[in-house]
Amino acid sequence: MTEVVLHLARPDLAAYRGKPGRALYPMVHDLLQDRGARVRVVARSNALMKGRPVDPDGDLHIVETGWCYGRGWMSAATAYLEGFWHLGEEGVLANSPARHDIFDPGQVSQGAAQDFAQTLRARFSQARRSRYRQQRRAPETLPKEAIAVFLQGPTTYRREQAFVSAAQMLRLVAEHAGGRPVVVKAHPLTPEFGRAAIAKVRAKGFDLIETEANVHDILAQAAVTVSVNSAVAFEGFLHDLPAILFGRSDFHSLSETVLEAADYPQALTRALTRTWDFPAMLYWYFNRHTLATEASDFNERLLAQLARAGFDAARLGLRAG
Repeated sequence: MTEVVLHLARPDLAAYRGKPGRALYPMVHDLLQDRGARVRVVARSNALMKGRPVDPDGDLHIVETGWCYGRGWMSAATAYLEGFWHLGEEGVLANSPARHDIFDPGQVSQGAAQDFAQTLRARFSQARRSRYRQQRRAPETLPKEAIAVFLQGPTTYRREQAFVSAAQMLRLVAEHAGGRPVVVKAHPLTPEFGRAAIAKVRAKGFDLIETEANVHDILAQAAVTVSVNSAVAFEGFLHDLPAILFGRSDFHSLSETVLEAADYPQALTRALTRTWDFPAMLYWYFNRHTLATEASDFNERLLAQLARAGFDAARLGLRAG
């Protein structure tokens, strides 16, 4: 019988149940096992994080935040907002299959989009809630209509997702701010990496406002977000803010992307002057390209995703639900 193998980061093996950031894996485990599949949980190998092909062995492998390719190998990760997940054969985030799709507002019901966006705003922006721990104290005073730059950690650069370095991105934004203040937040998991880039640009004489404020407090005052391909772009959509990206992403059709340094001034102008349908963008992405663990049809959508990868109920030995 085909086996399902969940490859989890070693620190998660003993306690992945009950963690919101790992919620997909016990749901997959229990659904499949309860219906008769053989399911095993193992420690993830570093070889599955290097963007290399992996030979098929007839089993179904699901790799936490994986970066590997091969029939029967799928990667999973939180899809920008907590509760939504990527699960696919090509990778996650910048490598997810969503990158092949182009946003079409005509595919979206405006009523459904408005309801969905309002639900997300209540859950995240109004609650000042983000993926990583944020300041809960009262908002600090931040300038209005700022360009809000959110720096990411070294993994984004190791995986060659960025088109320029963090310092180059910051300098370009500062050079072409057009009188707008530039507010910068280092990534909370790797603040030293971001602070080094900020210091480098400040040493060149550019004025940057560094902050550790809650993401949603920054976004509430901003005019646009800038990052390589950060989840903060989606949080910005909740605040009706356009996004400029300096790297590969799977949501490029929802943003302006800067491929070369010379592209940035025009990208900024377009981002600030285009008409953006943020509710439709949010609905299109999360309902078309992710699994929502709280959705009433989660089980059906998960099984359909596995079937598209070649592992239908018969191959997995599943009993009817």
